[in-house]
Amino acid sequence: MCSSDLVLLLQEPDVTRRRMMKFNLELEGFQVVAPDSLRDLREDGNPIDLAILYWDGAGRAPLAEWSSLRVRHGNRYMPILVIAEADREEDRVAAYDAGADDILVKPFSVPEFLARIRAILRRTSPELGGRVIRVGGLSMDVGSGKGTRDGVEVRLSQTEFQIGRAH
Repeated sequence: MCSSDLVLLLQEPDVTRRRMMKFNLELEGFQVVAPDSLRDLREDGNPIDLAILYWDGAGRAPLAEWSSLRVRHGNRYMPILVIAEADREEDRVAAYDAGADDILVKPFSVPEFLARIRAILRRTSPELGGRVIRVGGLSMDVGSGKGTRDGVEVRLSQTEFQIGRAH
């Protein structure tokens, strides 16, 4: 899997900022879906690998929209990076409690924005880091030592793990 296989949802109300963010994400090789609002989001069959959602900290309605977005996304985990205006602790706590994986407070630099996205994707999609070995229906995450067979987790002995890692 490479970044061009990944679909990112970008929700940012400021049109100029949204265009700049989308441009930089596409330069990194991501596919970007950038509706004017989450209500305008149309499901086109492409699963969202990461949602980048704006929240000004005022009101809790956007938090309910995030939950709704995750429900529409089905059983597949979708990480959320929140772009926040407010940096009050209670707002950050509310965002994390609503399901945010990370929060980036404005103003921020493009390099930090992209680095946080890469960090979230490394945690949620270990195959991006080149740490997952796949052979047929078998997969092994070299970083965690976990293995799966046809999507079902299997326990690996230390010897099995060392043999798999050597390949």
